[in-house]
Amino acid sequence: MLQSYVNIFQCMQDLNIELLNEYTKLYNKTQLILFLKKKYGDCTPFVAEQLALIEKSKKKLPEWYAQGCFFTKKSLEQSSSIPLAKYKASLLKGDLLIDLSAGLGVDDVAFSNTFNRVIGVDVDASLNTIVRHNYERLNIQNVTRVDATAEAFLIDSQIKADTYYIDSDRRPSGSTKTFSLIGATPNVLEIYPALLGQGAEVLLKLSPMVDIAYLLNTFDHIKRLIVVGVKNEVKEVLLLLNSQATTDKSNIEAVQVNEDGKVEFKFSQNPNEFIRVNNIDNHFFYEPSNMIIKAGLSYVYAKSCGLSIVSKNSHYATGGYIDGYFGRCFSVVNHFDFNKSGIKQYIKQHSISKANVSARNFVSSVDEIRKSFNLEDGGDDYLFFTQDAAKNKLFWHCKKISL
Repeated sequence: MLQSYVNIFQCMQDLNIELLNEYTKLYNKTQLILFLKKKYGDCTPFVAEQLALIEKSKKKLPEWYAQGCFFTKKSLEQSSSIPLAKYKASLLKGDLLIDLSAGLGVDDVAFSNTFNRVIGVDVDASLNTIVRHNYERLNIQNVTRVDATAEAFLIDSQIKADTYYIDSDRRPSGSTKTFSLIGATPNVLEIYPALLGQGAEVLLKLSPMVDIAYLLNTFDHIKRLIVVGVKNEVKEVLLLLNSQATTDKSNIEAVQVNEDGKVEFKFSQNPNEFIRVNNIDNHFFYEPSNMIIKAGLSYVYAKSCGLSIVSKNSHYATGGYIDGYFGRCFSVVNHFDFNKSGIKQYIKQHSISKANVSARNFVSSVDEIRKSFNLEDGGDDYLFFTQDAAKNKLFWHCKKISL
């Protein structure tokens, strides 16, 4: 298999993806296959895969696409985006980082800016051939790629790193994707104690669906647990392990980064990381970011901002105006106890036919609420449905404020 990829690169040194993209406009599917077979021969499957990935690679890794890099479907799907890779690299620096699950190598390119050397380890020799080619096109000179499993590399190599990075494959051999650490490769639970024993730090990239309580109960040396997102969407959960650290809920952080990988918002239980402003009235309604919610910090964040949380399970809060709130802020038009007939009358009186509906800790789903009140999605009105600690059903009508 490896040799076939070497041959592919020998016949594709001048491959022009943009030109191939034009071919898709000139030929129908059957004609395109025949054209590619005639032009590229044995390289046709690889060329066809690049064509299929054009739009996704342009969107996710535009700099790589612009330099004529190649991809595989799985490696592109599982790779970090550039902003998230840059953010991870900003957390660490040193002489040597070893990535034990290197994949497409996007994270390793980012780490190459904060470490003198980076070694990427991956068992997929064909993918490694692609990655080495990509590194040449990107002019990356301090990243070395090794063909091996993580376990074999750790046994055979005498190299010790400052930091080990692991983004375990949660869908090995095409199996069903898992959100836990069980069944993923490499097996983090088996190898991380020995890495910490060397005095190294270990950074784990985990699924955004992983259970935070499970992580706190499983790992004894959590230095930082970071829930990272972009545009209010949770993308990764990062776990930084250090043998000198003691697992504590105060180590949990929620972070949002921008398109440059810079921090836009962040919150931990450090009271110096927020600003409290103008808490005179109680006319504002708040929904914390999804990163705050995922990190389990909704109550702590509301308290830190001087807000009153509706209930711990709802995550919503009310209070005065907070400048720089990490989430969404709304002005309250009206609120009262939920009553189906009363809300129908209220919606009719206010001529609300279209609204943005949210429901947390409520007996009905958003779709069920829309159907009950005959509401289309969108518009300038925001309707919130939830319950308080005593399970009293509540309703808020709000308008969004741009912070």
